[in-house]
Amino acid sequence: MKQSKIEIVRFVPRCAGRAVLALLIGLAVTSFAWVAAGADDGGGATLMRWDLIHLIKGVVSSGGFDSAKAADGSQITLTGSGTWISDPDQGEHDHQRATGGGTWTTIDGKGASTGNGSYIVTGVADSEVFPGSNGSPALTDNIGSAEDARGGLLILRVLYSDGERGVLTVSCHGPGTHVPNTVFEGITATKGIVGYVDRGQNEDPTVDANRTVFHVLHHAEHASGKGTSLLGPGIVSEFRFDQRHVECKVDHAVMKDGTVMQMSMESTSVDLVAIDSVVKTVTITGSMVSIVNLLSPDGTKVTMTETVPYTAFAKDDDTPGGADVFSLTVTYDPNAPKPNQFGLFGSPATFTGPTLTGDVEVE
Repeated sequence: MKQSKIEIVRFVPRCAGRAVLALLIGLAVTSFAWVAAGADDGGGATLMRWDLIHLIKGVVSSGGFDSAKAADGSQITLTGSGTWISDPDQGEHDHQRATGGGTWTTIDGKGASTGNGSYIVTGVADSEVFPGSNGSPALTDNIGSAEDARGGLLILRVLYSDGERGVLTVSCHGPGTHVPNTVFEGITATKGIVGYVDRGQNEDPTVDANRTVFHVLHHAEHASGKGTSLLGPGIVSEFRFDQRHVECKVDHAVMKDGTVMQMSMESTSVDLVAIDSVVKTVTITGSMVSIVNLLSPDGTKVTMTETVPYTAFAKDDDTPGGADVFSLTVTYDPNAPKPNQFGLFGSPATFTGPTLTGDVEVE
């Protein structure tokens, strides 16, 4: 059997622009205590893969299609795959831990095309994975292995390419005998106001449609880190990240003119996590809120808040206390109301440097 694979997207950190260097040179940074929850995922977290599959002559492969119908007979057909972190202890942060997408096609009740495009997964609404292998030794699994196959229910939030949002429910009964028959095989979906809740049937084993599979990804691995990072001469930030969350802070810095600056960047979403366990790097992308507080010598206070796209990059040199690297690149809007963070840092702005304390772990 082939082993499960994750597409790796490598990120090359960009150098800090002139604007951020001009701001940071000459800052006197005061040390501070940052109390935060631990970065460990916990024992219950498992990285999973979902697929809408082909099943042809006993061979399981990705790239299949599943359909469901609405009340008037109109139909949506989807392809898709992705990953999510199944963690019963995580609760409210589930929406931050999913990747993937695929294609969609809709037809009306008479079979005429009404639209097509792509969709992306934006989060997990809920997931329940039935324990134990759900594979069959009679099948050739080209996605993972029979031992890693699972049954269960996954409810994803999705964004369609035409701007409509919806919910994709992926349910996997599979060939195993221990998954309850209350678990159906296939999908249902919503798109805008339309609910495609009449799932396609697949009782005929010769029909290549309306089948799904989940796999445990044993080697996909884990990435997390926290510590302090040197941004420039005398410029220290504190960072913390894992596969669900990214933070970077400068608690108290004094600018050349005596203005005191505080900065906090904290993710509101994680859209993609790409781990390369060979070179021990991780790239995390999503959106975050960047907040800068300025207090001038005359007592004037300015707060700048902006939601920005980000790319976090980290490298583990596999030696605790060694030359680990954490890098955070954000894109500021030059048209944001002034004064704005683009004026302070330029765009894109990269905050990067070797770790001084703490550790980055990529496994």
